[in-house]
Amino acid sequence: MAEDMLFHERILWAQGCKLVAGIDEAGRGPLAGPVVAACVILDPQNIPEGVDDSKKLSEKKREELFEVIMEKALSVSVGIVDHTEIDRINILNATLEAMNTALDNAELEPDFVIVDGNKTPRQADNIRAIVKGDAKSATIACASIIAKVTRDRMMYALHEKYPEYGFDKHKGYGTAEHIDAILTHGMSDVHRRSFCTKLRRREASGTNMRSRGDNAEELAVGYVTSLGYSILERNYSCKCGEIDIIALDKGTTVFIEVKGSKNERFGTAQSHVTPSKIKKLRKSIEYYMLVNNITDKIRCDVAAINNGEVTYIKNAF
Repeated sequence: MAEDMLFHERILWAQGCKLVAGIDEAGRGPLAGPVVAACVILDPQNIPEGVDDSKKLSEKKREELFEVIMEKALSVSVGIVDHTEIDRINILNATLEAMNTALDNAELEPDFVIVDGNKTPRQADNIRAIVKGDAKSATIACASIIAKVTRDRMMYALHEKYPEYGFDKHKGYGTAEHIDAILTHGMSDVHRRSFCTKLRRREASGTNMRSRGDNAEELAVGYVTSLGYSILERNYSCKCGEIDIIALDKGTTVFIEVKGSKNERFGTAQSHVTPSKIKKLRKSIEYYMLVNNITDKIRCDVAAINNGEVTYIKNAF
């Protein structure tokens, strides 16, 4: 474990906060399954070796560390919000609810709580968000491992019930293989309807799903998730219009416009992001920033899907 992974903990311990809890989540971006949060309180005298951001570790290493953390930590708790609740309250609120539940389920009352990301599940003087905290704090890294392994095990169980979707491989994320399975079999009972709005419209209209090709938005979500982005919102609607994807990239709020094209005879997908479309998007983005009190560190990107291939353009407008 890197020396600086205990930087935040040492400061808090020195300030008299003996019980420092770390919180992280897994499962914001997938098209199916729950979002899982974990809360971990480590023993300062018995820190697990080799912990890191769960995304940087192999599945085998995560499984090994999961058992070590369960053995050495003073407290380990989880919160789970299923796909139906995600659809009802949106993924951001569902993530915060899962974090709150994990914190409420802690066996010990923490003196201080550090959370991965830029939002905290509740407002209190003893809770702080740390952007990319899973790479900066051993406690948050342990929480990320617990959350990831817990969710992966749940997705393996769902694979037994729905083997045609390949949940054991992609864990519900929007890979091309997963989208193809949805196009072939339709959505299962555990798919997030709010994450598959365009596929739902095809089902409702009776349109042949496979004949329309891969869904651009699902491919875009899978792509940005693979880059390490955390999905905050999908199909965010307000009085000014709609934003396809809102994500977090290392502390920067990213607004992503998705365009798809199967035939470049009418221009590439990115060429369809017209000045009038950009003007409307900017109004929606300004509204979102106002409502969510975002004042800096934003970016506007375009995910262009041409014949199933993703062209990702940062700072597009």
